Amino acid sequence: FHYYNMVTPPRSPMAKAKALIPKKRRSTTSIPDNCKVTKKKSLPTFLESRVYAVSNNMENASPRDSSVLTQGFLSSDDIKVLAVTKQQSAEKFCEKPILLDYINLLSMSFPDFPKRMIESLVARFDGNCDAVYNFLLGRDWKPISADLAFEDKVDEHFTCPYYFGQAPSRKEIIQILRPYGSGHFITYYRTCEDANQFKYYVCYKNRASEISEKAIRLPFIPDVLKTALGLTEGIRCPNTRDRYFVPLLK
Repeated sequence: FHYYNMVTPPRSPMAKAKALIPKKRRSTTSIPDNCKVTKKKSLPTFLESRVYAVSNNMENASPRDSSVLTQGFLSSDDIKVLAVTKQQSAEKFCEKPILLDYINLLSMSFPDFPKRMIESLVARFDGNCDAVYNFLLGRDWKPISADLAFEDKVDEHFTCPYYFGQAPSRKEIIQILRPYGSGHFITYYRTCEDANQFKYYVCYKNRASEISEKAIRLPFIPDVLKTALGLTEGIRCPNTRDRYFVPLLK
């Protein structure tokens, strides 16, 4: 046994320098699936969803959508009323109707003619501002400019048969839809807390005979949405069309 066999040989200056640099450690532990970050696909969803009327055996019903938050029960004429709202990341509003710009243009063109009367004429002619313009010319009203031109067409806020204008109350909605079966629907708008913003809604009886409400983009229902929601027939609005059928008309 020799002593020099137990002594570590001296290291070179380069080896000493490398020893001071920390080595990278590769983790051998796998990341659990529930901790991995995955990119979620965006799904087309409605802005809001509410259920107003539910069947009497609601107690035995199982939840169908975990993203729906129950807000509470109310009672109205032997029908249980349930309001629910879907969780949403961002709230979106509908665009201001172009009809508002046309009405303002008419009002500025005929400054001596009361604006409220112009709005009444717009409703009388189903939103056709060209017809209103020609009507005033025929009554010897002189516009500021003779170069004005309006499109000769009616507006859906006055011609859509199932559009109810300003949103009815919850009780009125139940009364309107109560006599009808699944697939019947109405549309309307509701002004938000900010008076300059609003949304259109469709309210309908779904396949479970519940009265549901969903936010939409326009006062009328395109065919693709009718198919998606199982809508069959709109309920005709019996009310006289007036200025309150146009959102944000002040």
